[in-house]
Amino acid sequence: DAPFEALIEGDIDDWVFSTETSHRLVFANGHFIAGLSSIDELSATTVVGNLRTLMASAPELAEQHLGYRTGFEADVFDALNRICVSDGLFLQVPADTIIDKPIEIVYVNIGDEQQSLITPRSVIMLQAGARATLIERHISTGDSHYLFNGVTRISMDHGAQLQHYRLQQESVNAHHL
Repeated sequence: DAPFEALIEGDIDDWVFSTETSHRLVFANGHFIAGLSSIDELSATTVVGNLRTLMASAPELAEQHLGYRTGFEADVFDALNRICVSDGLFLQVPADTIIDKPIEIVYVNIGDEQQSLITPRSVIMLQAGARATLIERHISTGDSHYLFNGVTRISMDHGAQLQHYRLQQESVNAHHL
């Protein structure tokens, strides 16, 4: 837990949008950091948060959407992610809801002397007519050595629109799958 305690407000300001212009969820080494996240302004009908909390509070909902029982024959990296999943984003936007500001998902990889495996799994669902913009940002401190094996499952009903951007500003020693 030491890397998570070491990350404080202001440490990521150079990399992210202000909370005035975006909603934000922050994950450090794959674990959700509530104190650096800002999702309170999202509609009460929009379900947004981290998977670890969802798995504890509503395991049937989490299992339904994580893809564990889809019959899909996963590749080796998807299977590794399923076995080692640390946390991740859960976003469900109800029908005809328009999210007014981008939702920024910040994955901060904090370097230490040991190599690490980071395995978030994100589930994004937009119901009919919903619209949202998602900015997935990957950053690292120092010369972090890690393998990032994230999986994102996106499901969109008829007429839903999602603009999804992925920005990588990671260590040259990072391996991102």
